Amino acid sequence: MVTALGHSARSARLPDVDPIDIPQLKQEAAQSSDDTDLQVQLGIARFKDAEYEAPRVSLEGAVNGGNQSGPAFLYLGMAHFRTGPPPGKRTRGWLAGGASAPAREKRSGSVLP
Repeated sequence: MVTALGHSARSARLPDVDPIDIPQLKQEAAQSSDDTDLQVQLGIARFKDAEYEAPRVSLEGAVNGGNQSGPAFLYLGMAHFRTGPPPGKRTRGWLAGGASAPAREKRSGSVLP
């Protein structure tokens, strides 16, 4: 049985989920739509199933919902790498890690408009 990570263990370890857990995680996530730990687990299971757009959506929702865990960012980064830059993002800024304008200016000497 898959259970959500506790808040204190968020960044300590990767959730132990596999593609076989996807149906159960979907059901649990539907019942607890604000549970960002479940969203992270679902995103990781989907990523392991070689679905790269679906985990990106789940993981972005978790991060935007306040889940700042290592696993959320790790798998979100890997999903972004597999799917390319998010729609509407400039490739240069996206590849620079989404750095702010001052950080890009310091690094490159110029700022993209």
